[in-house]
Amino acid sequence: MEKILEANTYRSFILKLFVFIVIVAVVDISVGKLLEKAYFNQQQGEDALTTYAVKEVQSQMLVFGSSRAVNNFDPAVMENETGLSCFNAGRIGQSVLYHYAVLKTILKRYSPEVVVLSMDAGEFAKDAEDYDKLSSLLPYYNSHPEVRDMVHLKGPIEKIKLLSSIYPYNSLLLPIIKGNSINEQEKNAKGNGYISLQRTFPGPVETIDYTANRRQLDSVKINTYLSFIKECRQRGIKLYVVCPPYIVNPVGKNLSLQIAEKIAGDMGVPYFDLAYDEKFTSRKHLFADFRHLNLQGSKEFSKFISARISSDEVPDNTGIHNE
Repeated sequence: MEKILEANTYRSFILKLFVFIVIVAVVDISVGKLLEKAYFNQQQGEDALTTYAVKEVQSQMLVFGSSRAVNNFDPAVMENETGLSCFNAGRIGQSVLYHYAVLKTILKRYSPEVVVLSMDAGEFAKDAEDYDKLSSLLPYYNSHPEVRDMVHLKGPIEKIKLLSSIYPYNSLLLPIIKGNSINEQEKNAKGNGYISLQRTFPGPVETIDYTANRRQLDSVKINTYLSFIKECRQRGIKLYVVCPPYIVNPVGKNLSLQIAEKIAGDMGVPYFDLAYDEKFTSRKHLFADFRHLNLQGSKEFSKFISARISSDEVPDNTGIHNE
């Protein structure tokens, strides 16, 4: 009798566990589907612009990069100067890992004529946060296989986490609510990815010693940069790597920028070095802070870069800061 009772207890436990797992799975799938629908229904904000880049953009010229792309490259100015339709596909805080993933999703649909990749000092430095920030790609994991290799870099158990339908959106609830909270007049309005900064840099101009405390380089990022270049070349896309200006007093040279310029030169890709170009650095009023241009500065910078793209005056990758 005791053995029968133990067997019944065991079967009851297994049954309850099975029912619990089924309930959790149903709730996970149901809530995940609701979050997915709300996420892709966003009409404003960073996520909406990423979705537009991944799924819809058809512009002839695309800009990739971090906030120094988002705030410095004005597509309206670039369209006017080059005659090419333009979209700024940059995203604040992201690295070349994200840029390459988004590029691959776009190339699955079409090939733009021109791609501009904005380069930052420290682009190739080891930084765990750059891998954490790849969570921005999680909502596209199932529908766009092109992003999966980059997403897997987040960690060894990422594939297991992604068995959950909720996981891709578990930190996005507030952005999703905000992205869906618009009036009818704003609905379906598409921006061009550019965000202007209205403030003016008050100073003082700081000194940055690039020869001291150099961070370890990340070979994954460097190889991803190489893959970005190769992907554009294979598609016949004219690629330009651009380092927008900083308003600092530099000591030595940033190692990431040196590597980026060397690789671009070896690959026959124009590299426009404006990191410390006096056309901009001598005019503090063009900056919002030491890393970003303000509204006036970004318009002048976009016009300047567009002229170089139109004329393609720097085929030898020697930089243009001494013009």
